[in-house]
Amino acid sequence: MKKLHIVLKYPDSARLWRVWADSENEIDFRHDPAAGARCTAAYAASELKYFLGKAMPGLEIGIGERPPEDACFIELEIQGNDFTGSFELEPQENGIRVTGYGRNGLLNGIYELLRIQGWRWLEPGIYGEAAPANPTLDFLTAKGKFAPSFRHRMIDQYRESDDSADLLRWFSRNRVNTVFRKAATGKLADKLGMLSRKGGHLLQKIMAPDTPMEDGRTIWEAHPDWYGLPADGKRDKALAMKTQLCLSNGEMIRWLSARICTILRTEMKDIDILDLWGFDTWGKTCSCPHCADLGNGSDQNLRLLSAIQAYLQRHLDRPVMLNTISYEGTATMSPPTRPAPRNLIDTGCMVIFYPIKRCYRHQLKDRSCTLNQVYDDSMTGWHRMAPELALWSGEYYNVSKYEDLPLVFGRLIPAEMRYYHARGCTGATYMHNLSPNWGVRALTQLMHTQFAWDVDMDEDAFLSEYFERKYGRYAARMRKIYGRLEAAGKDIALRRNWGDSLLTRLLQMEGNRPAEEITAAHYAGEAELLQALKEAVRNADAAVSGLRQVLAAEQRRNWKDLPAIRDIPPVVTPLELEKLRYYDKMEYRIGEDLRGALYGAEILRLEYVLLNYHNALRLGRRGSREWLAVEKTAARLNEWYIPLTYENPTPGVQIKDGLSRSQLRMCITRCRGARIKAVNSKIKRKD
Repeated sequence: MKKLHIVLKYPDSARLWRVWADSENEIDFRHDPAAGARCTAAYAASELKYFLGKAMPGLEIGIGERPPEDACFIELEIQGNDFTGSFELEPQENGIRVTGYGRNGLLNGIYELLRIQGWRWLEPGIYGEAAPANPTLDFLTAKGKFAPSFRHRMIDQYRESDDSADLLRWFSRNRVNTVFRKAATGKLADKLGMLSRKGGHLLQKIMAPDTPMEDGRTIWEAHPDWYGLPADGKRDKALAMKTQLCLSNGEMIRWLSARICTILRTEMKDIDILDLWGFDTWGKTCSCPHCADLGNGSDQNLRLLSAIQAYLQRHLDRPVMLNTISYEGTATMSPPTRPAPRNLIDTGCMVIFYPIKRCYRHQLKDRSCTLNQVYDDSMTGWHRMAPELALWSGEYYNVSKYEDLPLVFGRLIPAEMRYYHARGCTGATYMHNLSPNWGVRALTQLMHTQFAWDVDMDEDAFLSEYFERKYGRYAARMRKIYGRLEAAGKDIALRRNWGDSLLTRLLQMEGNRPAEEITAAHYAGEAELLQALKEAVRNADAAVSGLRQVLAAEQRRNWKDLPAIRDIPPVVTPLELEKLRYYDKMEYRIGEDLRGALYGAEILRLEYVLLNYHNALRLGRRGSREWLAVEKTAARLNEWYIPLTYENPTPGVQIKDGLSRSQLRMCITRCRGARIKAVNSKIKRKD
């Protein structure tokens, strides 16, 4: 029997490693780094023991301060406190040393060994694990220094209900190093060596006009001049947050800085990165002459961030990185016109670039796309005007209007990650992660995290491995199905984005004869858009049909692999229950893909039949046949309980029916009412 020893160089580690590995709740990681390092190192040893033992049941694995003479070994070491996740692998005689330059780096190092052996983590939970087919200990000869392409790597999961230990472990195994801190998993994030982020549009909460101040008056009662002056020169409480704050008001900035400092001492005492974004109102900047002198919206926001950071450096007992955003909703999409404040650069503060209305049919660098040209100009401008300031990409692969849809960005993500990296981005994130029901979106999660780690990865090799590891004998068929879904969803931004999208225009339907066509960027008119949607529906239906065929093929053979009935214990533990539920990973994965694809196809169909109905009315027809298609599609969606929504800002989960999640229920009700009124009117005329 082969022997492997995991060297954990702490006294009495052979006896206490299990205790240390689960001791995160007892440790103040900021003020007791030695205990924190021991906890993370012991956890790394436990992960190695678990996965190596699972892959090689005959391997005898020990953990202790030094290896026995008859065993090969893996030595674990943490040097320094670098948060980026860098590590080194150094072969030794009869073993290997894994050195993490920080706690996150050590975990990345041990997962690299497991990757070399053949392990992959496709989704959270045990059914997302993909074990090596022919495991060996050849990784003991691995060598090299490893550093990420992006210093910060994460996926936005800002909602309080999106709190999952399985998700955090998946993040860790896929080299994420920054997460939104949650109540239940905050200490686990510490153990995993991750930076904690929180905030978002925090200024809206702090500066709400009815917020009481220390003297009992509301902010608006005491200081209406703190709010931005609208272009018409009149401040109105009801519209106070439709314009950004008056950022030339020194008194307001001092009060706000003190309030933020208090928050960071209390409810956010464990935060490393604080989001301080402007009002999400698509409003304007303050029109007073003093604010105009500060520059454009981005200049003003950087000045605010600089003032708050200076206050925190004087009054807070720990460093906190602040971020603002480049986002049209807060009047900050245009790059600054002045150099970035030095203290923001020196303290690692950042700007996150969120192109919310971008087109996903084209890459950002594609200057032929009028939608993306604006974002390319902005991103290039930020890099040119603030080259030393940390800049993150913040994509929208699963933004709220897209959530639950089976979108595939297999060819887009690698190119976009390289685009952002080439323009100076040092961080990468996107909105929003969901804990369950990933389906085909697992590819988005994996691509984002892996290309954030190594932007130069071979995308064809990555895709081939993904389909092989996730779908085995069905890899080639599933790759074609993903291609169909990618084609079906290429116009997702034109269909369901903010602003002048198909969804927005459909929501305005009254059910009467419309005066104008519904058009979209890249399409000459309504007829051309209809034809494109019809083709998208065909692709989505083909994906559904293909998934049904693959699922049937798996069900015809997986009964052979069922465990004998005598192997099922009389008392089932939670872990054993999971094995009963997901006895066949392949059937589960394909079934989840199918459920998502069905919903996505019906949403597309609903958009198509509503646009077809709109077209019929516009051309002067009654649209009876077209309306029947609307009713049939809506009825199917009304019977489904697939979509999930996480409430924000307070914890809560809602499982909405498919029609409500489409956001088109009101449109259909209004159009139905118009048809009923027309029929009733006709009856009255006959009478």
